[in-house]
Amino acid sequence: MGLLVAAVATYALQRRKRTYWWAAAGVAAFLLVTLTQQSHAAAEGYLLPFAADWLHLVAASVWMGGLLGFPVLLIGPLRAVPTETRVKLLGRTVRHFSKIATLAVMTLIVTGTYAILLHVPGVEGLLGTPYGRALMIKLGLAVFLFAAGGTNLLLRGRGPFGRVVSIELVLALCIFVATGFLTSLPPADADQQTGEENGVASTESIRQSPSPAGPAWPTEEAASKVDVVVRVSGTPSTRYSGGYGEPAKATQALDGTLGTEPTDYELKVEDSVSGSVSAAFRKTLPAEGTLKLEIVADGEVVAEREASAESTWVAASWSS
Repeated sequence: MGLLVAAVATYALQRRKRTYWWAAAGVAAFLLVTLTQQSHAAAEGYLLPFAADWLHLVAASVWMGGLLGFPVLLIGPLRAVPTETRVKLLGRTVRHFSKIATLAVMTLIVTGTYAILLHVPGVEGLLGTPYGRALMIKLGLAVFLFAAGGTNLLLRGRGPFGRVVSIELVLALCIFVATGFLTSLPPADADQQTGEENGVASTESIRQSPSPAGPAWPTEEAASKVDVVVRVSGTPSTRYSGGYGEPAKATQALDGTLGTEPTDYELKVEDSVSGSVSAAFRKTLPAEGTLKLEIVADGEVVAEREASAESTWVAASWSS
């Protein structure tokens, strides 16, 4: 798809006809649809989240793609032009580009706010989940990016315009990296829901446990290990990625493809109040098939979740 966009854009540049430019824009827009299909918005199963995420990608592509043209101009055609003429040409170009950039920034703010309201249920989801913390990093970078863009709008091609453009591009690259982390993490609402379900399960376990007959201090038996298996199954040939582990330890990140038999990942967990396991997996392609996640402790299934063909993420946790 990327090669097709480049080919159509090159042909449009040679022909200098508006029709070909619109054709190149259409192919590029379709390419962004393929990226949206792998987003959290696609897992919602509704048109509005999908369209909002696609518009977010379009706005970011238009803004950053246009911004990338300025270094090309400064290094290439405008390099041999006298300073006064270069400043005038840059000023005129900035004025025209600022109208498009302003519309793109407004679209990013509106669609980004909608995505936050959709995936982050509240302040706890923002501060208490990996997704929320990664989102705060992205938002912080976006604030600096907007400030740099506003500075260049005021400079209009004068002074340190080229250096500020370079800063913008570096910040944009960092935001794209942060977005990649967000895509690989379960949304804050799914993560928080799993934690709440785990808390309810732990409360019920405590409520139903009989009073200890022996002393209250830890015994050698209480500190024994529990054999835990994180089991992934579902539609054969479905590709997935995710991770599992204990909250206090490093999470095991992995990816794979489902076969006809379930895939098991084994680990040892302390058989105590603090022993717990959490796991979260996503389908690489949202509509690829079903994905089932089970946590098995000492041969017994203690937690089970399944993602249908329309959803993407599946998460589960268990406390000993």
